[in-house]
Amino acid sequence: MPALRTFALVLAVSAAVPAGALAAPAPVAPVPAPPRVSGLLMPSAVTAKQGHARLLVGIRTATEARVIVRLISVKTGKVVRTTKTPGRHAPGRVWLLVEGTNSQGFQLLRGRYVAEVYAVDARKRRSNTITKRFTLTLKTPRGVFQAYMVPAWPSIIAGVATTPGGQIAAAVAPASTLAKAGLRAGDVIRVLNGIPVDSRGAWSTALRSLPAGTAVPVEFDRAGVRQTITYKAPPDWAAPSKYVPPLASAAASGTLVFKYAAIRERLDARDAKLAKTLYAGWSAAEKAGAPGEFLSGAIAAAEAAPVATAAGAYNRALALDPTMAAVQFAMGLARTAAGQNDRAITAFQAARTLDPTDAISATFHAYAFLKVDRFAEALSAADAAIAQDPRYEEARIARGVALIGLRRAPEGVAEIKRGLTLMDNAARAQQIITSSLEPNTP
Repeated sequence: MPALRTFALVLAVSAAVPAGALAAPAPVAPVPAPPRVSGLLMPSAVTAKQGHARLLVGIRTATEARVIVRLISVKTGKVVRTTKTPGRHAPGRVWLLVEGTNSQGFQLLRGRYVAEVYAVDARKRRSNTITKRFTLTLKTPRGVFQAYMVPAWPSIIAGVATTPGGQIAAAVAPASTLAKAGLRAGDVIRVLNGIPVDSRGAWSTALRSLPAGTAVPVEFDRAGVRQTITYKAPPDWAAPSKYVPPLASAAASGTLVFKYAAIRERLDARDAKLAKTLYAGWSAAEKAGAPGEFLSGAIAAAEAAPVATAAGAYNRALALDPTMAAVQFAMGLARTAAGQNDRAITAFQAARTLDPTDAISATFHAYAFLKVDRFAEALSAADAAIAQDPRYEEARIARGVALIGLRRAPEGVAEIKRGLTLMDNAARAQQIITSSLEPNTP
């Protein structure tokens, strides 16, 4: 009888327990391995223009983790810069572009540093640490030209010049070094630091090679007479000049180039609303001229109007003044934004034909070819851009991507690295690292 009672009790208890409650316990998920880093890739010597120092650091992480790079001064032993990936990175090769500035944004001093690299996972576990010493050498800073400039097209020079060519100073920053050197609004610059600047491309190249703190000659025409001043440019990290007041004052004279520049400057600043307001005050005759049509197209593009609207205005501008390479370049941008890749290729080619010195047009021509996987033609255009201006970072990036497309990945990766170390735009750099560098680095 005791045995029967025990058996009945077991049955009763079993009936009261939900189905499956007596099943074997679920297996416990294994604890993920702690993070580990290896394969540090970085230079042992960094040489850059003061204010533009940066280095590319590559590391391999074995697990998903956030990678951290700390720069430590050998002289003081203090951490001077900490850079982290935006979030936890997937296992594999990770690249970080590390700015050569401290936490306050000031340029690191030349000297010796230690890079300390490690990773932290979601459980806040820290990996092993890998370190490497490097030296930082700084070159002459890049200078900034303290004037708002406009190309001297045939259609825009009335009132300031009798012949086209060069770059018109539409506004000189008040109380600036350039103003004190003697440059005035309306002067047409023909040579900057020994570089003839009759074209838009040549002007861009001359600006990228302008040294700070060094007296350089500036040749310009004033009322048809060639003059020369000496200009010592401030470094390009100086506070930017404000051109709205002097441009508004100059535009009040009614001279076309100043009125054009006042609107163009606002478009450059992404202030399409004020640009449109200023343009509304133009006469019908001014709007019907080449500069007016160019502005009409640029305003339409800034407002994301249908591409046909901007393209129509650009075509009318070119019919009136076929020398305006900047219009063909803007046409290429509009076609690219609309996904009209073949038309973009044609427009950038036309821009290059009008201005063979323009590294920017050649680079965007390369990018247009890359969009349709025409890698050999992209490489040719990128090579032309680098020949014009080896300092233009986007040309290096375009060349690198083209080389990767041609199955020349090691060369392409090296070129992309060169471009990244020249690049100031952190968001753009991260995009390139994610899309082109990491997928092609073993």
